[in-house]
Amino acid sequence: MRCLRGVRYTYTLQIGLVLLVLVLLSGCVETEVLDETNIISGLGYDLASNDLIIGTAIVPVYQQDAPTEETVFSSESEISQDIIADMQKQSPNPLGPGSMDVVLIGNKLAEDETNQIFDSLQRNPSVSTTLRVAIVDGNAEELLTSKFGESETGLYVSQILQHNMRRGDLPLSNLHLFFNLLYDKGADSYLPLIKKEGTGDKEKGNIAITGVALFRDDKMVGKVAQEDMFSFKLLVDMYAEGTLLAPYNEGKVAVKGISSKHECVVNKEEDKITMNVDITGFIKEYSGPSLTTEHYKQIEKNLQEKIEETSLRLLEQFQELGIDPVAIGQTVKQQTKGFDYKKWKEEVYPELEFTVNAHVQITESGVTE
Repeated sequence: MRCLRGVRYTYTLQIGLVLLVLVLLSGCVETEVLDETNIISGLGYDLASNDLIIGTAIVPVYQQDAPTEETVFSSESEISQDIIADMQKQSPNPLGPGSMDVVLIGNKLAEDETNQIFDSLQRNPSVSTTLRVAIVDGNAEELLTSKFGESETGLYVSQILQHNMRRGDLPLSNLHLFFNLLYDKGADSYLPLIKKEGTGDKEKGNIAITGVALFRDDKMVGKVAQEDMFSFKLLVDMYAEGTLLAPYNEGKVAVKGISSKHECVVNKEEDKITMNVDITGFIKEYSGPSLTTEHYKQIEKNLQEKIEETSLRLLEQFQELGIDPVAIGQTVKQQTKGFDYKKWKEEVYPELEFTVNAHVQITESGVTE
């Protein structure tokens, strides 16, 4: 009985010592209280005239019964990781990117090199893989430090991107998808291209989506123009709630509720690629006379021809740039045993022949003005 009591006493003593050590060690762990952390909502990078990288961070400051203000931190360095470290010295509280809404990169830096930027984002465990990233047609700092109504700038930009990916002509993109295309042999990355429009006043103006930035590895090498974005999204993504305003005769047709899907058919014997695109939608508004069945057929035909023409031109543009944002290489790789990427990139892809077949179906009509 005495031995049993001794064992119990020893066991209790050991548990007590373990708990004591854990309590003491917990005091050595660095913790951050959310209220004492400056949460970065937007981060921008630009190329300086001396080839240094300029970083700009905006931190929302919430005030009771008052509009949200934003504190701006700025630094420049040869290495992007040093920029945040220098900003930490400027801030009275730790800077945290945990709930960051958007990262913007000026087009001059994007055309030079973005490897450092994306490497630092990828290595930071606090940065979400669903983070929105966009290229600014101009200066990222100028856009980030502008005010658009009473909204936080970072959140405002992120919401514009998200809305246009869901209902507009922007294909889905985020940090995770960018890396997937960047590192996968047989595809190339792309990002939204945006611009601040309006007056030079930082309190006025708006943000416009001006196209899609195209990448070869970590450099921007071209873009999809705004008027070609509809066809580009058909090739790389799919529509669920799209809208298209198309000219017809002397009026315009608003095609709503657009949904789409695409298929890449490979003919390896003849080095030919056929892109089949299916689109359905309904006419919501038409500014001309009443539409008949023949009108519907003509509208479908016009849209089909326009999509085929634009899509073919885009595929040939990508071929000339030596990039593959449509990920045709991925499709070929899946169908080819012992896929030789070097041969594909240097010999096969530049000589491919493209065909685009579009099938457009107008399912119903809405309002006629």
